[in-house]
Amino acid sequence: MSANKTEFEIQKYKEAFEMKLVPLGDRVVLKQLEAEETTKSGIILPGNAQEKPQQAVVIAVGPGKEVDGKLTTMCVKEGDVVAKKIFEIIGNYIGIGLASVVNLLNPEKVVIGGGVADAGDLLFLPIKETLKKRAMPIQGNAVEVVHAELGNTAGVIGASLLLEN
Repeated sequence: MSANKTEFEIQKYKEAFEMKLVPLGDRVVLKQLEAEETTKSGIILPGNAQEKPQQAVVIAVGPGKEVDGKLTTMCVKEGDVVAKKIFEIIGNYIGIGLASVVNLLNPEKVVIGGGVADAGDLLFLPIKETLKKRAMPIQGNAVEVVHAELGNTAGVIGASLLLEN
């Protein structure tokens, strides 16, 4: 995809909403790229036969977030094309690791927190699929993979509870 076409799509998308999107913290706003309507051989595909696009273009980027008192800047910028496939690959690797843990320890629940968990279903679905494929059947079907309820503050809360005792 050419840079000019991407810039045009970003501008067109922003003008359609007639507002400036400003994500908070380390968030980004993505617009899924349109699927190709024709194949390389020139065959026109109907909408239901088209493969869903695996790429999106970044249309707005947050300022970053504060970690240990320092502002971390974002590595992406407006106009960058990002791939959903990356989340699938990462989710697959996390699922492989968790399958080993589940096979060894047989936990009832696996809690995933921190920045990784903020990706939501984009990351959790490949993790769960890989875990079910790779873990032993009984353990793989019994374990529940969930997002940490306390988010990024779990470590601080746990440390404060230790100090109370």
